[in-house]
Amino acid sequence: TTLYYELSKNMDVEIAIFDMMANQVYRSVRNAGAEGGLSGRNKVSLSMMGLESGSLTSGAYFYVIMHQGKVLAKGKMAAVI
Repeated sequence: TTLYYELSKNMDVEIAIFDMMANQVYRSVRNAGAEGGLSGRNKVSLSMMGLESGSLTSGAYFYVIMHQGKVLAKGKMAAVI
């Protein structure tokens, strides 16, 4: 699964993904100037190695993208396995 988002400038961001039961299944910190923390369009691939539960199952998930504790974006996504 891949998550796309845009940033107005280079910044540190934290990405968290939760399942329908509010369990965090993914968390990643992306540094300013590096992949995922660049100005413009960013793409983050959710590798199986980064998942806290071991693997995703088909279903709905919620994501939050934050910078310094402030929510920049939030939404929902579906995974079809």
